[in-house]
Amino acid sequence: MPPIPYTAALYLAVIQFLFASTWTIYVIYLPQLLMQAGIDSQWLRWILLCDQLTFIFMDIGLGFAADKVQRAVGKLGGVILKFSLVSCVAFLAIPQGLSATGLLVLLFIWVISSSALRVPLLVLLGKYTAKPQLPMAIALQSVGLAVAGSIAPYLGMYLTTIDPRIPFFISSITLLLAISGLVYVEKWLQRQATTATSTPSPVLPVPPVMLFIIAYLCAGIGFQVHSAFNGTPQLLQFVSKAELPYLLPIFWIGFNLLIFPMGLLIKRLGVFPVLIGVSVLAAGCAFFATIATTLTQLLIAQFFMGGFWGSMFIAGITAALNLGKTGKEGMILGLWSSMLAMAAFLRIGLSLSGWQETTEIQTLLPLLPVVFWASVAGLLIIMLRIYRQPAR
Repeated sequence: MPPIPYTAALYLAVIQFLFASTWTIYVIYLPQLLMQAGIDSQWLRWILLCDQLTFIFMDIGLGFAADKVQRAVGKLGGVILKFSLVSCVAFLAIPQGLSATGLLVLLFIWVISSSALRVPLLVLLGKYTAKPQLPMAIALQSVGLAVAGSIAPYLGMYLTTIDPRIPFFISSITLLLAISGLVYVEKWLQRQATTATSTPSPVLPVPPVMLFIIAYLCAGIGFQVHSAFNGTPQLLQFVSKAELPYLLPIFWIGFNLLIFPMGLLIKRLGVFPVLIGVSVLAAGCAFFATIATTLTQLLIAQFFMGGFWGSMFIAGITAALNLGKTGKEGMILGLWSSMLAMAAFLRIGLSLSGWQETTEIQTLLPLLPVVFWASVAGLLIIMLRIYRQPAR
């Protein structure tokens, strides 16, 4: 196993963990910060909605920018580091008892600058990792996100009684220290990169690429509906609210454990066959969760649902990087990531509308992940027929 891309992936996993944890801390303390700044709590979800809207545009913009920087300068780490410095300083200042205007300005600066830790980091890894190594490198890098998701319920339990300045300070400084080595990691990756990374950019057929992007909007909607509307009510059928923090991480545990065998399977079978298969399996698990009659059955369904969602996640990144090789990795990956942000945007918008509380929508919600994840498989099958290329 070549050590360099995998070591770099583990380093990026640490950064992803710290970045995702800052987002969890932000969401936990945002109601309190708004109250201190004199902003009515009714604006909470509107601010979160604007955050996702910003991510949609920033993911696309920074994806294109990452490609341009790579072509013009050949180095992306320094740019990411500068954005991250601004992000960490802004995050450190957020809980300092600011006025309403000051708080909103800082939140906007933080969301924009922290976007550099989304798509550009993946572009950096994908740009210098050989295709056979890419699935496992992406799986290793995604561990940070899964671990952050696993501990989020516990952070929600234990941080509410702590002064927000303490976790904001610790998370800002640790993230800044972690990201400071990015330039050296990029040089490390560049030294081991093969000459294949400098071949001319392929001409990408637009229709199949757009089908791939739309498929991931469907995938993201399925995930958002499960995590925001279905997962907790399903567990509450069998356990008390006090037990939830100990059971909710089962989804992310499945994510963490299944992405590694799926990474090996992608290397062996190709990304799109695996992606189609895990989409169908995720839909099946979502359906099984709706008919589970015991807690054990539900936990098994949610464990494998998390695992197959994780497989869809790493396969999506791998596919986006492969479709963009070489020279358009940022463009495709930015569009892919923006669809996941769009799904979160739609979920928050649905919450603001109150539709999820109507009888008709509540009846449909448990089946929406089934429908949307199954549609991913259908769209990808159509894509492969249009593309007329080996699905590897």
